[in-house]
Amino acid sequence: MNKAAVVFFVVLIGGAAVHSQEVFNLVTEVWAPFRLVDESTESGFSGIDIDVINELERRMNVIIKIESCPWARALDEIRSGEADLISGIAYTKDRAAFAEYIPVSYAAVEPVFYTQSGKGSSVVNYGDLAGKVIGMSRHSAYFEPYNSDNTLNKYFLDSEQKILDMLVLGRLDLGIGTNPNMAYDISVSGYQDKLELVFYKPPVATKLYLAMSKKSGGIPMLDEFSEALSDMTGDGTMESILEKYR
Repeated sequence: MNKAAVVFFVVLIGGAAVHSQEVFNLVTEVWAPFRLVDESTESGFSGIDIDVINELERRMNVIIKIESCPWARALDEIRSGEADLISGIAYTKDRAAFAEYIPVSYAAVEPVFYTQSGKGSSVVNYGDLAGKVIGMSRHSAYFEPYNSDNTLNKYFLDSEQKILDMLVLGRLDLGIGTNPNMAYDISVSGYQDKLELVFYKPPVATKLYLAMSKKSGGIPMLDEFSEALSDMTGDGTMESILEKYR
């Protein structure tokens, strides 16, 4: 059965009142501090994205069910229409072919390169990336021209944690990711003395969005999602959520 949005109706017998509530299935993966493993919650998650989702449920009177799965599978489920929503997704033209982005970005991250401690000066500009083995998360997007640069030696891994582990072992020259995410993982892993940022800092920020499968039955509600996110930004709710995790 397709996991597209379903509408439940409750009719009050003897009265005219009818209540409907839209149910959406959202797919995502662990990505601290946006999605943290938290077995004390019904979804198994806490973090920035979860706080945003909970507030959207409250404001829009919808139900958003969260499914944890690897990022590649999450994208596949949005592509096929098996799932409705995905969180923490950066914009690319390829993804826009199968996902409708809710146009209000709710957060942004900074692309960064890490290396072994003492080697940060080995990369002071974009050109210094040439010839380096760069670990990156499979199916992730960072910034241009990096995303489309096929001359670089990119080594694909399933998670930012694996990138950090291989960096510490000296099996990679560099690892690309985003902050605050990589900084959080480095701290949790106890790698603060083993890894450092390179001198080169990409002069961009990667905006994060919620996006909906173009095959979802919830497409008519895109404007409502956009309005709710815009209101959350305007009334300070979004800043309050982000501040909790700084």
